[in-house]
Amino acid sequence: VELLYFNVTPINNLYAQLEWATATEINNDGFEVFRSTNGVDFEYIAWVSGNGNQTSIHKYSYEDYSIETELTYYYRLKQIDYDGQYEYFNIESVKLLGVSDEVLSIKYYSYLGEEFNTKPNLKNYIECTIYQNSMVCKKIQLK
Repeated sequence: VELLYFNVTPINNLYAQLEWATATEINNDGFEVFRSTNGVDFEYIAWVSGNGNQTSIHKYSYEDYSIETELTYYYRLKQIDYDGQYEYFNIESVKLLGVSDEVLSIKYYSYLGEEFNTKPNLKNYIECTIYQNSMVCKKIQLK
């Protein structure tokens, strides 16, 4: 696999967006995504299927919603061939900043017509379900 880039970006201080692209792939089964909080001890967090054999640019992405603010996370990719051979790519890091109180404000009205405001913790509005080999997260939209 010829990797063009591997980037990790914080998105709205809510999650880490991992993006990478390949120029060519030969027998590429896929990528294991690993995460660490110290840059040394990595844990497997996801599998992203590859495209086998291709000679055109292919882009990949993964969103990691299970990280906390004010902590640096390190990510690395392990590319695995159909025959089990593998290679690791460079380590990239990201840090979510503390969520500002000004990020979201919701106005409520009580049954008596009284008005009050609240600024919820945004992490409460991302719901994740953990399965045996993966995790699925969804954003809950506030209206």
